Amino acid sequence: MELDKVDTVFIVMMENRSFDHMLGYLELSPHNRPVVGIKDAWLKNFVNRYQGQAYGPWHRSDVTINVDPPHERKDIDVQIGGEIPNAPMSGFVESYASSSEVAASDLPNVMAYYTSAEVPITGFLAENFLVCDHWFACLPASTQPNRLMAMSGYTMRPNTHSRPLENQDLVYDWLDAKGVSWRVYHEGFPFLLMMPKVAERIATDLQQRFFRSLSWLKNDLVSQPDFPSVVFIEPTYTSGPHLPGSADDDHPTTSVASGQGFLRRVYEAVTSNPERWKKSILIVTYDENGGFFDHVSPLQFTTPQNHGEQYPPFKTTGVRVPALIVSPLVQPGVYRGPFDHTSILKLLGSLYGDGNYSADVAAHTHVGSLKDLPPAAANPGPNLVPPTAPPFSALGAKRTRPVGSIPDPLDLAFRNGLEYMREKFGAQAAIKFPEWSEYFTK
Repeated sequence: MELDKVDTVFIVMMENRSFDHMLGYLELSPHNRPVVGIKDAWLKNFVNRYQGQAYGPWHRSDVTINVDPPHERKDIDVQIGGEIPNAPMSGFVESYASSSEVAASDLPNVMAYYTSAEVPITGFLAENFLVCDHWFACLPASTQPNRLMAMSGYTMRPNTHSRPLENQDLVYDWLDAKGVSWRVYHEGFPFLLMMPKVAERIATDLQQRFFRSLSWLKNDLVSQPDFPSVVFIEPTYTSGPHLPGSADDDHPTTSVASGQGFLRRVYEAVTSNPERWKKSILIVTYDENGGFFDHVSPLQFTTPQNHGEQYPPFKTTGVRVPALIVSPLVQPGVYRGPFDHTSILKLLGSLYGDGNYSADVAAHTHVGSLKDLPPAAANPGPNLVPPTAPPFSALGAKRTRPVGSIPDPLDLAFRNGLEYMREKFGAQAAIKFPEWSEYFTK
């Protein structure tokens, strides 16, 4: 990538889907893309066995998964099923069966894959831009550790907990120190609401300089000459506090159709200013696999522990996840080089940090930087005029967790973060989030 041409970096991180689950179909006929995906030849041979029954990959047309697969550290150990670098990836069904909410009829769901019929916007982006088919979650762990790795290069916790996130260094702090402008555009509440120092910053940012509703993005791109250099775009989280039916992050049990609607809105906004589009890169990936199958073994890697971490170091990356680079500055097609979420931080280090982000990030020698991506062969590139996304009407988000079931730790973490904001910064939060003013002022 020609770094001197990059003016704006947009970052979107969705929730809990694997590469084979969302993009593996690209290798099948009639697509025949050169990705390491699902092959007709091994569809019948790549199976997970559980209690004497074989479960192989299959095409699912239902866009909703009714029970969220387990995806903590111990669960992903089972899913990987053996030693790296040639792990059999044989335990996805066994892991799913460990959930008390899973019926026998649900077990095949973690071996299901979608196609462009179910995920047309993802398919559109894959056809017109760059697919990274060796992008791994940083850790074989759940949402909180992987998002902290993506935002810091390290994590103080190995699993997702309901208690507040530890106040650790974030990319926000790094960008501030470098004098680089940034902003979070969010639906619902930002993920890092559950970190006290960020909750304060969100609530007291009454001028919305740093945290702003996603509904402003398109207009800001067209009207603001001093638009930020680094932009984080967040969906409405299934586990977060939000209005019923509005989640669109792809976290089961939310329909992937809702996520397709979100991605289309993001793409439409990012491409709305032709001049800025020419200098932009949009990165779309997922925090972790969420318990869904993938056939590619994770990479060997031992996490450094430079911050007093109180857990045994991880020895591998997580499972492969979908990743798309949407930009006229990058050659469309397929890129096979290994990445994880710190590859984004490496790019920021190259753009704004004299080639370095941090010692933690530099330790990820098993993956490259996004600066390594092939530049567009033509000048101007083939997508200088952005292709038009297909029309799409998202289905309403569905959460089908049984009535009376116990909220999971991520649900509780969001609730606890919201309560912390109410107790400490209720008056400011009521102004910042008027639709929640009754809650913040009670």
